[in-house]
Amino acid sequence: MIKSKKLNIGSGPVRKGGWISHDSSTSIWYRNVANKLWKSNDSQYSVGTWDKADIDLDLTINESFPLDANSLEVVLCSHVIEHLLNKHAKHLFKDVYRMLENGGVFRICTPDADFLFDKAMNGGDEALFRYTNQCAEIKDPIEQFINAQCSYFCPFTRVIDLDMVDSEIYNQFLNDVPKMNKDQFLEILNKYGKYGLFEYFRKLSEEYYDTFSRHLTGFHVNWWNEHKIVYFLFEAGFEKVFTMDKASSHFNEIDNNVEEFSNSEPELSVYVEAIK
Repeated sequence: MIKSKKLNIGSGPVRKGGWISHDSSTSIWYRNVANKLWKSNDSQYSVGTWDKADIDLDLTINESFPLDANSLEVVLCSHVIEHLLNKHAKHLFKDVYRMLENGGVFRICTPDADFLFDKAMNGGDEALFRYTNQCAEIKDPIEQFINAQCSYFCPFTRVIDLDMVDSEIYNQFLNDVPKMNKDQFLEILNKYGKYGLFEYFRKLSEEYYDTFSRHLTGFHVNWWNEHKIVYFLFEAGFEKVFTMDKASSHFNEIDNNVEEFSNSEPELSVYVEAIK
């Protein structure tokens, strides 16, 4: 493993120079993504380096990173926690706090559930359509939101690229999951309110997580907004927490290269940084 004080959690096949890379080989989904990229000519990826991630750790088993306490100056976690259950995110945040030195920065980026919800309820737009439209059948903005935030339950969600799983049976498993149409969505919204709706989907996703977590790791199973992230960070021990925009950071390398570090759907994401 390289000697560095910078950790990129959930880096996938992307390698940032001078950063410790992390991913999990237990995910059949991402392992197959990497195998496809390894065979491609896409220059943005370090082709063939998937199995050379500096740290191979499954974030769903709640084990600590093999890094010393107070040893890191920055941790980046971009578009990861929407794939984790609350209990896994809580453990991850606490472990990041353990690893950071005093003054170290923890930068989180994830889809903004509030922003996506508001777009869906106001008729959607091109950005929401582009982000969620893995299937051309998904025309309605509310169903696009369901696909984006709680993928198991969208009526049109399918595993289009079967190279991502090791069996076609996972499409049948998806078909067997109760689906949520627009009318049912609005009924739950009227009964429980917006955040009650978010929690309804989160709890329902937990029921199916063990079935799909290794094969459909790329699906979204949890909702996040700035307030929920801030709460989890305080619970982990952080006292200095800041909501950010994509164009700024407390860590100079990120602040000076925001396009490189904020290139995953920035207009639909929320950015939060915590300083130990």
